[in-house]
Amino acid sequence: MAAISVQVPYPVFYDRDGDPLDNGNIYIGVANLDPVTNPIAVYYDEALTLPASQPLKTSNGYIYRNGTPAQLYVNAVNFSITVNDKKDLLVYSFPDGTGLSPNANGIDYDPPFTGALTSGYTVADKLAQSASVKDFGAVGNGVADDTAAIQAAFDAGGVVAIPAGDYKITAPITIDSNVEGVLWHGRLVSTYAGVQDVNLHPAVIFDTFSGFVDGVLHLENSASTAATASDGVQFLNCNRIWISGIRVKNQRFGIIMSTTDYFHIGYIDANTMRGWQGGSNDNGGSIITLAGCTHGRIDIINGVNIHKAAVYFSVDGVSGDNFDIHVGDIIVDLSNPTLPVSSGLALRSAVNVSVGSLRSTGGIAGLFCAREEVSYNIDQIKIDKIYAQDNTQVSSNSNLVVVQGDAAYPVGNIELGQVYALNSNKNSVFVFYVEQLKINSLVSVNPGERGVLISGVNRLVEIDTCDMSSAGNQEIFVSAGTTDQLVLNNVTIRERGAVDATVPINIAVDTVANIQIGSVIDETSAPAYSVPLVFGNPASTVNLSINYVKTAATYAASVRAATIDDIAGGRFFNASLPADSTWPVGTEIYKSSPTSGGPNSWVKTTTGFKASANLT
Repeated sequence: MAAISVQVPYPVFYDRDGDPLDNGNIYIGVANLDPVTNPIAVYYDEALTLPASQPLKTSNGYIYRNGTPAQLYVNAVNFSITVNDKKDLLVYSFPDGTGLSPNANGIDYDPPFTGALTSGYTVADKLAQSASVKDFGAVGNGVADDTAAIQAAFDAGGVVAIPAGDYKITAPITIDSNVEGVLWHGRLVSTYAGVQDVNLHPAVIFDTFSGFVDGVLHLENSASTAATASDGVQFLNCNRIWISGIRVKNQRFGIIMSTTDYFHIGYIDANTMRGWQGGSNDNGGSIITLAGCTHGRIDIINGVNIHKAAVYFSVDGVSGDNFDIHVGDIIVDLSNPTLPVSSGLALRSAVNVSVGSLRSTGGIAGLFCAREEVSYNIDQIKIDKIYAQDNTQVSSNSNLVVVQGDAAYPVGNIELGQVYALNSNKNSVFVFYVEQLKINSLVSVNPGERGVLISGVNRLVEIDTCDMSSAGNQEIFVSAGTTDQLVLNNVTIRERGAVDATVPINIAVDTVANIQIGSVIDETSAPAYSVPLVFGNPASTVNLSINYVKTAATYAASVRAATIDDIAGGRFFNASLPADSTWPVGTEIYKSSPTSGGPNSWVKTTTGFKASANLT
């Protein structure tokens, strides 16, 4: 603690010889004028109700009133003063003096900066630049109810400071457009419990707010169940806001942001987002929910024990898509999920959205991109890196990456950079009704069913590099539907799964108008007669291009294809030789179920199809 000087409580006046002035005359007047001829009112009390007549008389150096030393007050910051002895001869005079004010209005503040004001700026002016919630009676000990004091501070407007401490609140706090900014260094501990219904019950509400939050907006709830938790922090109709960081714990919702434009949040840290559990209104549980928001940036999102999503691009209760939003890094643990959609990033309504990296563990999906109504739009989505693993929750949507639209309203343009999918409950990647999906690099390890499942009507699906292993079924399967263009540039198969190991890549060709395959390299030891690349039911108009296929020596053929709709047991049978121009060199067509060494197939050579006498 810094040392302070001890000051006398009353003014003391001295004579020329240094002794206390006795029976002297004190004159106080207008600054820089003669106080004898230009006096000002002098009072004995701070309220300026007890006037003192001039000249003021001294006794043993003090001004006395009613037999005791007295303090003097004037209604001015500066004043002139003349001190005369008992013969009214001058002891000293000072033209521009100041006193010690009982409040900050009377104390000049001299800013220690070059070019700053040198006068007319008081300590009160300086302190008024921000108001502390403690100025309004907040205690900050985690026991006293600080709700009313905090709300009063925000109602006063301007810049509000929340010093370090734990501030108990028992009702929602509203921060509106009257507030310019918040210096947030304390923690709000909410005992406010919302009701589990279709309405929101946030503990902190930013309503039409435009300003900044410097520090960390820290909100915790003391509830132990979702039934007694509040709904986090809501931003409603806000514009141009900047927030250093937000930390939320033990809420049903974390952050709900509706119709908010031009926002920047440095980081969000969340622990235990409970959601509404049970009943017909299962909802909530996300770290941040965005609805009708535009032009925003969130640098980092980190969460554990999240029940719905780290980031949920929603449409709830608003019109208009979420537009032009960037999220830097998302790291989320979706352990113990209870809601129908539990994912690292959930997109229902989003246009021109980019994400730097998404790392998701548990839940149903790492990325769940689903356009569910014609009025919702999902388009121009770019995610640089996805690392998704262990989606242990069983559901029809238990795929680590889901891009799903509808025949009437497909998903638009999606670009995924590097995708690493490990231990999916079903498929690593599921594609259904998409205009354009491009994956630059996919690593799929140990999916329960398939590495990639493409279904429905799709205009373009392109995967530049695939590294696949240990699928429960096919590594890549293109099922019924229509895909205008399928591009698989480089596919490497490292380990075969237990099911359907003889057909790791199965493409129903009659559903794909244009197929371009750069290379397929199968490094596994496969059963005899297995084939890494199978085309079923090709139409005559199919445009097929295969550059390179490499397989192990035990394979019956590198490519197998059929020209008629006659499929049994995963193997293809033809009644007659296929058209010569349909298939690339190396294609093997089976006439009947092959046996080792049996002459039951044709093989395409540079001079056309020829019967094969030995498949081994």
